[in-house]
Amino acid sequence: MQELVVGIVAAPGIANQLSRKLVDTLPQLLQDNISSQFQWKIEVVVDELTGSAEEADLAYQKTEDFLDKYNWHYIISLTDLPLFHDNESVIAVDINEENGASIISIPAYGWRPLTKRLEKTVITVIHEINVLFRDHPNQNNNHENHQDAYRNIFPFSNLRKLRTYTDDTHTMHIRYIVASKASGYFRLLSGMTFANNPLRLMKSMNSVIAIAFTTGASGLIFSTMWQLSNTFTALRLTIMSLLAVFGMILWIILAHNLWESERYSENKLITRLYNLTTLTTLTTSVLIYYITLLIIYLIASLILLPPSFLGNALELSHPAPFTLYCSIAWFAASLSTIAGAIGAGMRNEKLVRESTYGARQQMRKALFKERNHMQ
Repeated sequence: MQELVVGIVAAPGIANQLSRKLVDTLPQLLQDNISSQFQWKIEVVVDELTGSAEEADLAYQKTEDFLDKYNWHYIISLTDLPLFHDNESVIAVDINEENGASIISIPAYGWRPLTKRLEKTVITVIHEINVLFRDHPNQNNNHENHQDAYRNIFPFSNLRKLRTYTDDTHTMHIRYIVASKASGYFRLLSGMTFANNPLRLMKSMNSVIAIAFTTGASGLIFSTMWQLSNTFTALRLTIMSLLAVFGMILWIILAHNLWESERYSENKLITRLYNLTTLTTLTTSVLIYYITLLIIYLIASLILLPPSFLGNALELSHPAPFTLYCSIAWFAASLSTIAGAIGAGMRNEKLVRESTYGARQQMRKALFKERNHMQ
């Protein structure tokens, strides 16, 4: 049986992780949905600048170089970076009509789980390439219209197909773009935040959590915290929470130089998008951190402070209600978050910077230049 090889050129990180999952699942799916007359094989190569938003011409050229180098039958670049048509519309899928080289942008999928949707996208792309080049007339003919297939993969998005000439390759391309600017950018932002993996950033916050918990736990045994928690209104506690959370976000950005200046930026849209994604990623991470502290303090206060004792200490004339324990935990979480931000540093500088798009892209470019210099 003849073997057909699908080469996936993946960006490091989430794109590479997802592509490795496709190695096991795609061959059978391609046999079932494209053609059972061939033995399908998936090969993955990792490349630093795959689909770079600022280096689109280089990305397309590198894709073609890989196609020639490995003699693949199909090549699909999987990138974790955003792609734009006319610097506005979000590109989900791009197919070069001359050689079938394709690029899939992961952030265009949004926050939802990706593996199944990526499988469907790759199948649809290969089917469209086959139709485009008429290479495999014996492929299954039960595939639905390509545009309808993509719309099923990208629900709640106004997906539009267009043919356009691209200066980067000097050829015609088929592009599937999110026509609605508002929904496209919202989906893109959530997808980029997912690609940044906020939970991974939590690994760098061990020292911050340790200092924060120590600060809050020591305060739980003093009556001053009980009295203030009982006195503060929900509005005041909310303001404390916001100051603590956004104060920590600001501290992380300044301490690790995560904010990109637009002054010397070649593409201000990309820079703004990177900065906004940095904010959403850090906000997600810090909120998880804050909620974790809140739950820990609530459990600790329930264990350390019996209701009758706490009620007598505050002269309530009745045992302390559960709402008071919530207020104490709320107050302690806010206070300790401020202390943690001031008194600790993120332990893994590299991990922090890899969790933001701008810094991660700079690291990839530096590695790419270093490898080219060595060659």
